[in-house]
Amino acid sequence: MTGCGMKDTESTETSTKTDFGSFVNGNTMRPPEGANLHQWLTKSEMGIYSPLVDLMANANLGGKTVLYMLDAFICAPSEGASITAENSKWQQTPFNGDYTSSIFVSQDPVAIDSVGADFLNNEPAVTGNNHLAADITNENYPHEAGLVGNAPSGTTYTDGNGHALTNLGVHEHWNNSEQKLYSRNLGKEEGNRTCANKMTPYFQK
Repeated sequence: MTGCGMKDTESTETSTKTDFGSFVNGNTMRPPEGANLHQWLTKSEMGIYSPLVDLMANANLGGKTVLYMLDAFICAPSEGASITAENSKWQQTPFNGDYTSSIFVSQDPVAIDSVGADFLNNEPAVTGNNHLAADITNENYPHEAGLVGNAPSGTTYTDGNGHALTNLGVHEHWNNSEQKLYSRNLGKEEGNRTCANKMTPYFQK
């Protein structure tokens, strides 16, 4: 889990972008660039198509993923950034000036990326070193994924076999950056829920 320089990855790199590693090509470009995906990740727009949702929806990628994990042992503020105590020790609770030393786990790809984004986009060590984290248009991807049956872009996302997707998971934000509570933490029957053990915070849906 790290900050990123692309709008549609929420200015963060969470679980879904790892599906970029599923691409191969025979030219000198990196596979996602060769597949012409990056142009959709650098637009400062809401309500547009997201290739990340397509990857999540694909029957052979997201459809075969049983468990999603975010490696948050040490979080860099942006891709390619050198790790220093200043930019990698987090100020927000429960880290309080220490390294994150965490793993997030969920069976819901939309939910875990939403939670990861809440942590990243509310962390001064990230936002102070990555101006894209404050850009509201980095919400395009989770909005498309959370509303996939009626996506804001008007895109019909399919599983690669011609079947339109109606549900990929839950996108919501926590109540505030201090309590970090979601719908099910607050007593509702549906939505996200955060749990934590003594050593490492983690996410469960």
